[in-house]
Amino acid sequence: MGSEWGEYKLGDIFIASNQGVNTTTENVVYSDSGIKVVRAKNVLPYKVDFHDVVYVDSSTYRSLKDSVKPNCGDILFTNIGSRLGSAALIEKEERFIIAWNVFRIVPKKDTVDSKYLTYFFNNKATREYIRALDSSSTMPFVSGKVLRNIDIVLPPLPEQKAIAHVLGALDDRIELNRRMNDTLESMAQALFKSWFVDFDPVIDNALASGKEIPAELSERAAARAALGDKRQPLPAEIRTLFPDEFIDSAELGWIPKGWEVGSLADVCFVKGGYAFKGKDFTTSGFPVIKIKNINSDRTVNITDVQHIPEDIASKVENFLLSSGDLLMAMTGATVGKFGLLIPEIEKKYLLNQRVAKFHPIDTISKKIWFVYCCLSQKNVIDYIVNVAHGSAQPNVSAGTIMKTSILKAGDEVVSVFNSMVDGNFTKMLSNGEAVQTLSNLRDTLLPKLLSGEVRIRNAGKLVEASEMRLPERRNNLGNKEANI
Repeated sequence: MGSEWGEYKLGDIFIASNQGVNTTTENVVYSDSGIKVVRAKNVLPYKVDFHDVVYVDSSTYRSLKDSVKPNCGDILFTNIGSRLGSAALIEKEERFIIAWNVFRIVPKKDTVDSKYLTYFFNNKATREYIRALDSSSTMPFVSGKVLRNIDIVLPPLPEQKAIAHVLGALDDRIELNRRMNDTLESMAQALFKSWFVDFDPVIDNALASGKEIPAELSERAAARAALGDKRQPLPAEIRTLFPDEFIDSAELGWIPKGWEVGSLADVCFVKGGYAFKGKDFTTSGFPVIKIKNINSDRTVNITDVQHIPEDIASKVENFLLSSGDLLMAMTGATVGKFGLLIPEIEKKYLLNQRVAKFHPIDTISKKIWFVYCCLSQKNVIDYIVNVAHGSAQPNVSAGTIMKTSILKAGDEVVSVFNSMVDGNFTKMLSNGEAVQTLSNLRDTLLPKLLSGEVRIRNAGKLVEASEMRLPERRNNLGNKEANI
């Protein structure tokens, strides 16, 4: 740390700071659509997750004060609730408001760089310090007054920007991998919709054979026919797996002949995790995935975990997890949330009670991707969530999940689908591992840069050394990626 570094109170480097809108005192009613409302659950370290938000209508939005409508360059910080301590920078203009459990910060740009301050808040030592200031006996809470009184030591503004640039370069790589995964999943979901929702292969076969197409599907059939040579029919060995006519079912309307209304039990079985005792959890050993680790963006958080010692873990090996396992929360406010596990390299994870793992039926396919895409259908996940909310505390059993209705195609069709999207999901897991490597590097560099232990010229060399290891992992997946 150089002599040119200055000491401040956080409040001295804020232009303004405030909590979000209090829905009770300001009579705000959420709606099904409109302007997004960001709550504490949506503020993750370094980013805002817009996947699971509520809304207010336009008139409500206009009636609210500007201080609950963040601008580009503002920082959102969670100072209330279980996610206390996460900070995200708003990097582009977007209309939304913040709820009461989100704290908005407008930094003084002539004193502190917004990105640098976001990194300061997300630094592990800062988060632990702020959490230790919790003044509530019920819900975790650190007031704005207390936050504004926290000490911070700042390097000169140019050095702040340089530090933020080095760390930002890692975050850019992280974001690129995440966007690649969004694209890869969209491709897989598009194929699922084409085959199992829109029935494109069946319509194509019916058009080719001259079979009658139901009126309800005529618009889709006309669109397929209009494509002509651009329709790109499937290879013969796959095309023949699909019928060329439809039947009317009481539950789902017109479906391909030979297909039937089934359940998730036809393509997978579901098993909950192990009921570990509270006294067995430690700070080291085998990490345990709990309900809280299932994120709303279909990922699994592997950083905020408790552990089980090896002697206990050795007795419950049936509950060990692997990369790509599909998990779902079975209890509480997050019931029905699901995601794919991407473990940290060389770590073994265990599954806790009230978290479900979906196992494929090996005689159909050893892959779980078809089930993942089924869960992505609104009617499927809505059924699971609605059944869970039928009790005092949201809760769903493994058996109930397996009873969820789906359209059952032929086993061979499901197997072929899994094979065709396997490259996408394999690459998604690889990208997820790269995200973890880059995140670990960022989180290792962060406290060293903030303290001055590592200066910028040395940080660049560390980043280059780490990034040299990433292509090796990508090259090992070259053959699998070629199948996408």
